[in-house]
Amino acid sequence: MYGKIFTSIYDSTLMSSHGWLGVYVFSSMIVMANREGIVSLDEKSLYKRLGLDEDKEACSFERFLQVLEALEGEDSLSNITAMNGKRILRLSQIEEFDDNRGWLIVNYEYYRKRGSKEERNEYKRGYMAAIRKLSNKPLENNDVNKRETVCNSVTNVKHTDTDIDTDIDKKKALMSSSSSKKLDGSKPKNNYSKQANEILKFLNEKTGRRYPAVKSNINLIIARLKEFNVQDIKSVIAKKCREWGPDEKMNKYLRPMTLFRASNFAQYQGELINVEDD
Repeated sequence: MYGKIFTSIYDSTLMSSHGWLGVYVFSSMIVMANREGIVSLDEKSLYKRLGLDEDKEACSFERFLQVLEALEGEDSLSNITAMNGKRILRLSQIEEFDDNRGWLIVNYEYYRKRGSKEERNEYKRGYMAAIRKLSNKPLENNDVNKRETVCNSVTNVKHTDTDIDTDIDKKKALMSSSSSKKLDGSKPKNNYSKQANEILKFLNEKTGRRYPAVKSNINLIIARLKEFNVQDIKSVIAKKCREWGPDEKMNKYLRPMTLFRASNFAQYQGELINVEDD
């Protein structure tokens, strides 16, 4: 994965309180986190992954643990007020995660959005500067190649993965739309939403609960429908209801957030052996 680190981190309370080590550990965790902002390592593994075990005089394991404790603690002087300034949370403290090893970056989504916005602005500034340069100079016949060179330099200005993904998604959508049109010219309808509601209803029937068809629940199910069919998903639900239903400790995890999380569902589906959805 990758992460976006900003110069403001060197002016933060993290730097003033814990110096280079605090900044290095936290910025490295941002880079190492997956798309959900999770770093799936224990203390010793993270210590080695960061190369800190190679110079224990510069950073002992005890000092490293102190930095982690500070990142997990509240910071009243932090610019980010979420979780009272906490920068990371242990997964063992969050019920929604089955894996207790690792941490969640509290403001990970904020860092990603902020980086994407700043990089888009940088791209726009470079683009507009090149356009102004062209518009202020009369174009002659022998300047055509120069204009092409300048335009090519504009396309090489750094832009975000969000911009790239958006362009690719648009192209895929157009290609899919044009190739799958019906003979009468109408576009085929997407049944994901209907199927997601059907699956959520099935979960409620099996558990005796009333999980609402809100966006957060439906989107989780739709994401799984893009990878698995309806029967597979229902079979997973049925299997987990049989396994977890009688267990007071595990019964509470019969919920959309746990069942349909990408990392969890792939494991659950792999456990299926001709399971009926009774």
